[in-house]
Amino acid sequence: MPGTFEYALCYIVENKIDLSGFDAWYNNDKTGAAAYPPSVMLKIILLGYAHGVISSRRITHWRTNVSNCKNLLA
Repeated sequence: MPGTFEYALCYIVENKIDLSGFDAWYNNDKTGAAAYPPSVMLKIILLGYAHGVISSRRITHWRTNVSNCKNLLA
């Protein structure tokens, strides 16, 4: 929804930040499971930090329980 922090975060990550430097690591079709796009990872981390969740384990737990993250992945 325009005017929210989540909307601003999505807009900035998708339109203002150049994440092309991560493309080589993201496209790892040869080994391992499919990777999350760098933009999605950055949105989740920044949203967690903005809400005071700074531990990666807590972000993982928090992400699965907060509906705001579902909007970020769209």
